[in-house]
Amino acid sequence: MDWNELYPIVKTQATFAILRYEEPERRKDKIRYLACQLFP
Repeated sequence: MDWNELYPIVKTQATFAILRYEEPERRKDKIRYLACQLFP
């Protein structure tokens, strides 16, 4: 497997991990930040 195949899986797991452990207020900022990082 190369990085292009792994990237969507890693990205999704990282996103859900962050969402699971953050408080709701900071979570919104993290989602916004991640969205900006992932979709420049």
